[in-house]
Amino acid sequence: MRGTNLSEVTVTFGGQPMTSITGQSENIVSGSVPPGTVGVVSVVIANAAGCQVTLSFSYQYPGARRCSAVAPSPPALRMLPG
Repeated sequence: MRGTNLSEVTVTFGGQPMTSITGQSENIVSGSVPPGTVGVVSVVIANAAGCQVTLSFSYQYPGARRCSAVAPSPPALRMLPG
């Protein structure tokens, strides 16, 4: 995330704190999105003074990826005794 006055903020995704923060300075916070369930959540950025900004419905946890077709069709697999 980029902005100003970010050196001592916390970031949550759907109420869960950002994990593995790899960088935090006056203008940037970087880390990993915490595990979550499929769907859209709000992101909240808060400082120690209690000020916060809520970005409502701003991050979407992806669902499982699905394939509708495979082309060309893969060859049949055969299990061998082993």
